[in-house]
Amino acid sequence: MITHAQYAKALREIADWYERHQDIPLPSLDVVIYGGLDKLEILQQIARSAPLVRKHYRENLLDLIIPFAHGVTLTFTAWRHVACERKVVGTREIPEQVVPEHIEPQHTEEVIEWVCTPLLAASEKEGV
Repeated sequence: MITHAQYAKALREIADWYERHQDIPLPSLDVVIYGGLDKLEILQQIARSAPLVRKHYRENLLDLIIPFAHGVTLTFTAWRHVACERKVVGTREIPEQVVPEHIEPQHTEEVIEWVCTPLLAASEKEGV
C-alpha cells in the first residue's frame, strides 16, 4: 500500500510526463477508482470532499463523479447496495421467444426498486 502523499506524487509525475510528451495521446478524461468503496461512510466522505459531486446509477453500480477543469472527471464506482437497499417490489411474467420442449413458455422475473438514502444531510449539499 502507498500513502495518499505518494499517490499524489505519482499523479504529478504522470502530469509532468504528459507535459513533456505532447505527441503522446491522452488517456480517457475520466479517471475511475474501483475498490475500497464498500462502506456507506466512505461514499459520504467522498460526497463531502468536493464542491460538486454528481451521482449516476447503473443497474448494480453507483458512480460518484467529481468534475475538474477541461472536462476531466474523477469517478468513484461502488456496488449500488452499499448506498441503496434493493427491494423486490413485484414480479412479472416474461414470455419466452424460443421455447424448447422441456421449458415452460414463460418465466418469472423480479421487479426491482432501489431505495437510496442521501449521502449527505440536506443542509450539506443538495442532490448528493
